[in-house]
Amino acid sequence: MNEFELREKIKKLEKQLEQYKLEEVGIYTPKHILNTKSEFRKAIRENLKEQRYYSHAKNLFDVKGNIPSILIQHFNFECSELIKKLNGYNLESVRLKIKNYANKLISVCNEQEITIKTQRLFCLKIEQAELENDYILFQAEEKWKKQEQARKIAEQRKADKEWFDRLRELEEQLSVSVFNGDTEQTNELQQEIEKTRHLLRDRKAGWIYIISNEDMLYGYYKIGTTRRVNPLVRIDELSDASHAFKFKVHAFIYSEDCFALEAQLHKRFAYCRVNKENTHKEFFEVDLDKLQQILKDEFGIDIEMNDNIYDDNAQLRELYNFAYDK
Repeated sequence: MNEFELREKIKKLEKQLEQYKLEEVGIYTPKHILNTKSEFRKAIRENLKEQRYYSHAKNLFDVKGNIPSILIQHFNFECSELIKKLNGYNLESVRLKIKNYANKLISVCNEQEITIKTQRLFCLKIEQAELENDYILFQAEEKWKKQEQARKIAEQRKADKEWFDRLRELEEQLSVSVFNGDTEQTNELQQEIEKTRHLLRDRKAGWIYIISNEDMLYGYYKIGTTRRVNPLVRIDELSDASHAFKFKVHAFIYSEDCFALEAQLHKRFAYCRVNKENTHKEFFEVDLDKLQQILKDEFGIDIEMNDNIYDDNAQLRELYNFAYDK
C-alpha cells in the first residue's frame, strides 16, 4: 500500500468513525436515497420477499426437523417488534439489538449442533430496519417540505399585501403633491412608486438578513431572507415564534434576487452549518468579521456588520423610510 492509498484509507476510516459517533446520538444519514413513497414500499416488499425465502428452515439450516423453524419464528418475531419501535432516531439501538438476537440464534444453533448455511437473513433484517427508518425520515422530510412551502406562500402573500398597500399610499401622496404643485416631492414620489411597482412585479427582490439571539451559542448566526416592506417586521415575528429573547440584527442586504443570493450564501458557508443533519436550517457558526470579508471579496457586497440595528437610530430610520440602497 503506497502513501496515497494509506491516506485515502485513513480518510475513509475517519469518515466512518464520524458517522458512527453521529448515529450514536441519533443523527442518522439515510443509506437508501429513494425519491417517492412507492420506491420505498417496493424496496421493503422485495426485502421481505427475500426474507420469506430464508425463513424456511431448509434454506437457512443444514438440518431436518421442527426445532429450526421454531427458532426462526422466534427470531423474526423479536426483530419485527424491534422494527415497529423505529422513530427515525433510534436506528443504531435497533440495529444493535437485531445483531444481538442473531448472535443468540447462532449460539443456540451451535449448542444444538445445527449448522447455519448463510447469514443472509440477519443482513436482510438490518437492511429492513434501515429501509423502514429511512422511510420514516423521508415522510418527515416530505411533511416538513409541505409545511415550509405553506409558510413561504403565506410569507409571500404578506409581502405582496404590504407592497400593494405601500403603492396605494404613495399614489395618494402623489395626488396631493401634484395638486399642491410640489415638483420636487412629485418627482421623488414617482421614483418611489416605480420602485414599488418593480418590487410587486418581480417577486424575487428582497432582503438577506444576518441575525443572532442570546438564547443561542455565541458565534451562531441565522442567514435568511424576506421580501417584507420593512424587514424588521419579519425579524420581530421570528423573535416571537420560539425564542426567549429578541433577535439581534447584524446586517440587512438588499438583492434583486434574494432567494438566489441566500442559496449561494448557504452553499458557501455549508462547512460551518450548525444543523448538519438538517440542511433546511439556516444557522451557521462563523465569525462576523470573516463573514463580512467573504461577502466583500467573493460576492462584491461591501456592508458593515452592526452589533444590533435595533440600537442604531440611523439604520432604523433608513429602514422605516423604505430607503433601499441598491
